[in-house]
Amino acid sequence: MDGSLSLKDILLENKILVDAKEIEHLVEYLLDKNVIKEVNSLTFISEEDKQRYSRQINYFDDLIPDQEGELSQYKLMKKN
Repeated sequence: MDGSLSLKDILLENKILVDAKEIEHLVEYLLDKNVIKEVNSLTFISEEDKQRYSRQINYFDDLIPDQEGELSQYKLMKKN
């Protein structure tokens, strides 16, 4: 889920026949438990750097729950 499609569109596109409200409740639950998180659409680093540092960005996502991993990587890159 990258924000480009609505939940309903994702369900239809993947031919998932469940009540959208049930999925919404599940997503809200997962957000509340920090299993998944909403990602800001701002881009701090280039696509090339995202690919290069993807493992580190994911690590920062887990390490610092209140800050996106990409922002953490950007701050680290600017420490020169």
